[in-house]
Amino acid sequence: MKLFKIGLIIVFITAVVFIARGTSKSEVETIKIGYSVQEAICDAPLIVAYEKGFFKEKGLNVEMVPLKNGGEISQALSSNSLDYGALGMSSLLIPLSKMAPVKVIAPISLFSVDFFVHPNSIKTFSELEGKRIASRPGGSADFVVRYILKQEGVDLSKIKFIDVDRAFRPIALMERGMVDAVAAVSYDTTAFTKSGAVIMKEWEDKGYTNITSVDTSVAMNIAINTNYLKDHESATKRFMEAYIEGHQYMKNNKEESALIIANHTTKESDGAFTYTAEDVLKLWDRQKNIYRLWYEPETLLGLFNIAKDTSIIEYIPTVDEFYDQQFKDELKDNHRQLYE
Repeated sequence: MKLFKIGLIIVFITAVVFIARGTSKSEVETIKIGYSVQEAICDAPLIVAYEKGFFKEKGLNVEMVPLKNGGEISQALSSNSLDYGALGMSSLLIPLSKMAPVKVIAPISLFSVDFFVHPNSIKTFSELEGKRIASRPGGSADFVVRYILKQEGVDLSKIKFIDVDRAFRPIALMERGMVDAVAAVSYDTTAFTKSGAVIMKEWEDKGYTNITSVDTSVAMNIAINTNYLKDHESATKRFMEAYIEGHQYMKNNKEESALIIANHTTKESDGAFTYTAEDVLKLWDRQKNIYRLWYEPETLLGLFNIAKDTSIIEYIPTVDEFYDQQFKDELKDNHRQLYE
């Protein structure tokens, strides 16, 4: 009888262990993250976390969903087709102002915007009136340039904005003389200068090429579908832990991280967009302090004010309406350790 009882206990313990292991496996969760391959440098910490397997270590099966631009990502987030999205803040202004089920959950990076012209042509802001500028309406670079031009007293109604996505090679349009200027995020600077374009003199003289403030930069963020967040608090916490590890790895392994970004971009775009590790490292050396784990959400209100002043949105949401701050302490502490 005693042996029988001992046998039962062993069977019971074995069953508990088996169930526990089964539960652990069932916790592996698939999540979808929308991003733009052509903006991989902006999303570098996220991509490094993905390629190094940090999400898998946290029990998350991440599916990186490549989309054309921030507009497509914000639409997919708002329609519950994505769980997370990596995109510029300008692409979130409209859905956030309309109270779509989306919130920002963490910053990724701040990239400055450059403004290119033909050599020996336009030198000042005032000369831009009557000219043609290639820029994707609603895109981050377009938003920044329109704001700066307005601040500089340029009459935007006297400029013809040519709707050209980066995928359609605005560099070629400049080379053929079909546009007079192009707004581009700073990670494209090398491609434009290689083609012979130059940064407009007054733009450079006034320091716009080096500004990385939330108002006048491409502010890349991670946004989350709030319906997903409500039902997946544990998975979201694990996601954020892996994301922070991506930043930490980049900081400590700069050269390998640059190679990861270069290879990911080439592979996932089927060669349509190519960066070498050297290109990435040169950008990082030229533009300091581009990656972020934290900035105060209140600073983003300036973007909403600009959007309202330019009739892009009608309502300015409160910070609590557009930003989920439940991970503020972890993000802030790690940002201080890594970037300050």
